[in-house]
Amino acid sequence: MGAPKKSLVLLAVTLIAGLAIAVDKEPEEVIEAINKHRSSKLAEARTAQKPVDFNALNREIREMALEGVKGVDPSKIAPEKGYAWAQLYEMAEMPKEVCDAAKVYLTTNPAPAAKFDAQIKMATACNTLKEIDAVIELIAKMSPSNTNQARTLASQTAYVFSESIAGAVGAEKAIAALHSVKKNVMAAEFSAQPADVAAKQNIAQMFAEKEADLLITLKRKSDAIKVLEEGITAVTAIGEDKGGLTRRLASKKTQINMVGTSAPALTSERGYGEFPGLEGLKGKVVLIDFFAHWCGPCKAAFPSMVEMYKDLKSKGLEIVGFTTYYGYYGTERNISKDDEFAKMKDFMAEHKMTWPVVYGERSNFENYGVTGIPHVALLDKDGNVSHIKIGYSEAGMKELRKKIEQLLAD
Repeated sequence: MGAPKKSLVLLAVTLIAGLAIAVDKEPEEVIEAINKHRSSKLAEARTAQKPVDFNALNREIREMALEGVKGVDPSKIAPEKGYAWAQLYEMAEMPKEVCDAAKVYLTTNPAPAAKFDAQIKMATACNTLKEIDAVIELIAKMSPSNTNQARTLASQTAYVFSESIAGAVGAEKAIAALHSVKKNVMAAEFSAQPADVAAKQNIAQMFAEKEADLLITLKRKSDAIKVLEEGITAVTAIGEDKGGLTRRLASKKTQINMVGTSAPALTSERGYGEFPGLEGLKGKVVLIDFFAHWCGPCKAAFPSMVEMYKDLKSKGLEIVGFTTYYGYYGTERNISKDDEFAKMKDFMAEHKMTWPVVYGERSNFENYGVTGIPHVALLDKDGNVSHIKIGYSEAGMKELRKKIEQLLAD
């Protein structure tokens, strides 16, 4: 009697940089092998007490996924396996195939939660492919079935999809997409548990803040303020605001109202370098950088700022770093203000900060609507706030430099 037939036949094993992957395994088995490899590498790093080289690990995972999908035609996969293949294609960084596999899976009429998972993968892949019309159509149809899915769709729409939509077809369509998604997300089932209440409040805050940002790009300042006020009302209507979300929305109002008006004075206690006050800097373009010694994104922005200062100071740019006391530095805790201030000298040298750094009370942060750092306020030659930028990205720094150069040319 011959050997029993198996549902899959192992044809070959390919070695990739020491990684063994069976070419014709089912997608779930390849995913399991990849997850085991990831877990093994993380465990090895913990045992050796060494940092994980995530770049190398991600390359290995991609290589394993690429080998796993080798020779597979997405149009011929079994529909019920479509989601697993979509996961594998995602690991292989093949967005078109992710779309194709997820689309095949959706023909099986999956349960609501599984349907959502496939749709969000499709939308993310379509966004990568810049197929914006498909993104708009997909996210408008998505109905989250639980809190996690509602949070995922809200954050992806607010922070990723709306940006792509605005860039491709304009802010008006991005706002329309936000509205359609918001309707579906807020209709999801949220329990009365504190975590669900907080999630729903956070979602309301995200939508309000993003819509306000888009309205500002359309020069609809009064509408943006109204949306933020409605957001504050929505957050408080959901429950007690324990996460400071209404304060964040109120700070956003402060930022919007500030643009085009005279910059609030900075009250300084002491600092490094010469700072004559904002009045003394009129006639210059001034970049105020609210930062902290512990802030990673702040540090990431410093090289671009160093380059800007070197290139543009002679043309009229001034940078002022503004910070306050946190009671610690590095691993040292409960240090005095004097000791913390003293450590800033070496911090500035390490990051090549040759501009003045000023220490002052937190009220200065509040006056500028600072809720997260790095927070940059850009002032024109008349001392008016021209632009506010929060957070760090390479693209954001390039855009900031363009704005500075425009103000210098005026």
